[in-house]
Amino acid sequence: MTPSSPLVSAEWLEEHLDDPNVIPVNVHEQLAGQELACIPGSAMWHWRHDLTCSPQRDIANPAELLDALGITSGHTLVLYSTSNQTYATWAYWILHMHGHTNMAVLDGSYQHWQLNGHPSVRVVAPASNATRAALHKAHRHPARTMLGDLRRPRRPIQLIDVRNFHEYDGTITSSVSGQPALNAGHIPGATHHPWRSTLQPDGRFHDTTTLSTHYSGLKPNHPSVVYCRIGLAASHTWFVLSQLLDWPHVSVYDGSWCEYGSLIAAPLNVGSTP
Repeated sequence: MTPSSPLVSAEWLEEHLDDPNVIPVNVHEQLAGQELACIPGSAMWHWRHDLTCSPQRDIANPAELLDALGITSGHTLVLYSTSNQTYATWAYWILHMHGHTNMAVLDGSYQHWQLNGHPSVRVVAPASNATRAALHKAHRHPARTMLGDLRRPRRPIQLIDVRNFHEYDGTITSSVSGQPALNAGHIPGATHHPWRSTLQPDGRFHDTTTLSTHYSGLKPNHPSVVYCRIGLAASHTWFVLSQLLDWPHVSVYDGSWCEYGSLIAAPLNVGSTP
């Protein structure tokens, strides 16, 4: 069963839990051997250990991960997370770059699923099975390209900063420990559109009319680059713009502020002005 939208409801997923071609995927942060809650029948992917390369910091090609689970283009993946909804959109973005199109994100993720009494089980997080080969660069915007764009104002891009306001205006470098940058502020020209503003209180996405209003100051057909601290939240906004609102030219700067804010002599702004 292939969903007609990149978002599926909890009700849709529960109706298809017995379908062998529909595979829920819990994109989580638990270490191997730790217990966590999940939807029955879920595959388990660690957002970092399964989906990034080590020791270098890069995006992993998910081909080996899919093969190990016997997942083909005929399987529908429903991505969600028990801890952070951005992990699900991070996996979606990576799979999209890989060319896997038969997938959706669970609207409201596990939070909404659990609050509405849908079935859950507790399992032990498995060890990583990830490939260490890097993925190609489609839908990615590396730092060297970013710096080139800033030096060529005749080829402008729409920069979208989705961090919280105090990170954007330079009051703090990061609101999360372990994700620091040397400098605080934002990339010159970036407008502030926090990723959490796209969600309702129960974790589900706003409707497309409300989402469009949230980005009313931007041009849908203009090349757009989204960034955050380390790329996770940027993938969430990429999902909103490219998959829910059908913007055609959206990329993620997955190095985001952790990388850019530590570059030597890179231009940056502080305060509320782009």
